[in-house]
Amino acid sequence: MSIKSRNRLEVGRARANGFQPASRTGRHRRRGRNRVLKIVLGTVVVVGGLVATDYLLYRGRVHPGVQVAGVSLSGMSADEAAAALEAAAAERAAEPISFTYEGERFEATAAELGWTPDVEATVALALEATSGSSPVSDLWNRVRAWVRPISLPWVATFGDGADTVIAGWAQEVERDPEEGTIEIDLLTVVPIDPVPGVEIDGARVVELASQQIRDQVAGELELPVILIPAETTAQDVAEAADTARLVLDGPISARVGRVDVQFLPAELAPLIRDEVVPELDELPPVTATGTPEPTGTSIPEDDPGDARIEVTLDPAGIEALLAPYRDEVEVEPRSAEFLVQGDVVKIKPSKPGLRIDGEIAARRLMGISAKPEREGKIPLAKENPKLSTEQARALGVRHVVSSFTTYHSCCEPRVTNIHLGADRLDGTIVMPGEQFSLNGLLGERTIAKGYVPAPGILNGILISTPGGGISQLTTTVFNAAFFGGYPIDQWKAHSFYFSRYPMGREATLSWPAPDLKFTNDTEYAFLIKASYTSASITVKIYSTKIREVLATDPVITSRTENGFWTLVQRIIKVNGETVRTDRFTTFYKNGVPLTEQEAKEQASPSPSPSPSPSPSPTPTG
Repeated sequence: MSIKSRNRLEVGRARANGFQPASRTGRHRRRGRNRVLKIVLGTVVVVGGLVATDYLLYRGRVHPGVQVAGVSLSGMSADEAAAALEAAAAERAAEPISFTYEGERFEATAAELGWTPDVEATVALALEATSGSSPVSDLWNRVRAWVRPISLPWVATFGDGADTVIAGWAQEVERDPEEGTIEIDLLTVVPIDPVPGVEIDGARVVELASQQIRDQVAGELELPVILIPAETTAQDVAEAADTARLVLDGPISARVGRVDVQFLPAELAPLIRDEVVPELDELPPVTATGTPEPTGTSIPEDDPGDARIEVTLDPAGIEALLAPYRDEVEVEPRSAEFLVQGDVVKIKPSKPGLRIDGEIAARRLMGISAKPEREGKIPLAKENPKLSTEQARALGVRHVVSSFTTYHSCCEPRVTNIHLGADRLDGTIVMPGEQFSLNGLLGERTIAKGYVPAPGILNGILISTPGGGISQLTTTVFNAAFFGGYPIDQWKAHSFYFSRYPMGREATLSWPAPDLKFTNDTEYAFLIKASYTSASITVKIYSTKIREVLATDPVITSRTENGFWTLVQRIIKVNGETVRTDRFTTFYKNGVPLTEQEAKEQASPSPSPSPSPSPSPTPTG
């Protein structure tokens, strides 16, 4: 058999077994692929045509299936969508949103809560609802929108209106925390646990209102609040109650100074006080900030508080219970004293006093109440003197820096006034930089103060007045200040010259003016000492001497028809060198003051009294 015949035989067998020749199988496969390709191309053409039609039909319009908060904008132009949304926004803004809290309803419209929709921005969002990040996603969004609607939220904000509304609700809802406390009912301690405060969660209110406007929640909403924990806990209250019960557990015995005192529970019960104080033994706890619950109440968990309740006894009440024992246990403090010995000054040391102190006694009683034997001591408090020994030494009052004496006739009424003023002046201390006023020290000279009527000058006439003659003391003080070198701020000489005073270096005094004032311009205090005899008055100033003072003799500088002018100069030296020269000028009237009788004799009769007499000045001493 030939090769060709054999091949034909093999082909026949292959066909009998279901096989086709290779060439015909390939043709069949090509025809299948072509059919699939035609179907795909046809589908693409159809879909592309639909998409193209979709793009053409809804170009510049909202795609079908797009809605905003339930308002369908399918196929609308920008203006149509804006009009639809304007109407929907007005309706939505007027709808009330209700919250409830503890059975009370709190209601406000979306507009009152400050809801402000941005229609233009919402329309722009709707026009771009099917836009994607790529052509494929864009195509997919358009196709999907035909099957399932695209729901968009309002583009909106909440203004200050919510704050105003919530502030109104807060008056009925919010409260401050109430700290734990204890009350005393007769001798029974009643604990009262703390109560948390309430605060409206404003941010959550706005969030819930926004959700209801977007139809994400419906119906009445539970007003969201935050509980503000008290600084104290129930445990703090329990501990405070235990402390108070110890105080009232029975009598307390205490030794105060040299006296034994017993305090009964009935006396102490009204004096028990409790106060919330910071807990200083540890740092305040750090509270993590969390997101509030969707509705209802939130409160920090496991908050131990950052304060405690301190139980004390009222110091004033304890001091009142101890008042009957003051005379037995208290000692008055003694200030340091300047003891003048000739021209030098010695210091008598100060001594602290002892007194009952309510604060100390109250604290000590609380401690004693915790002891099993309920007995103890209450110390007395030291009371410092007004002037301690150290303070007195620092003042620099050591020796005489100036002294002056004037003389007068013995045993006249005016001498009583001079001595009374000298007693008031004696021992006066003037601090550095302080201004001394003689009127300020003596006050008004009255019969009630012991001053007696004596001659004084009023309008150039000698009359009898309480305190008359006090100018003798004034002139003596003036000269002591003069020779101490102290600046003399205010002074006035007599209108007539009296030979018992140094010319140009004398001063008068009236109430309330003229006054004698001078200032301590040194860094040391000075002490004024006044002494007298039946015919003289002496004033000495003690301090630390820092300068020498000289006075020139009085000079009559000029004369007039009515009187004459005098000049006295004060020369102040430090370490031998002149540092200042002060001029004191005085005008004296001619003659001497008239007595009241002489004035009456010289006065010409007046036809009638003045209808509006002017008030007379106070006579000078």
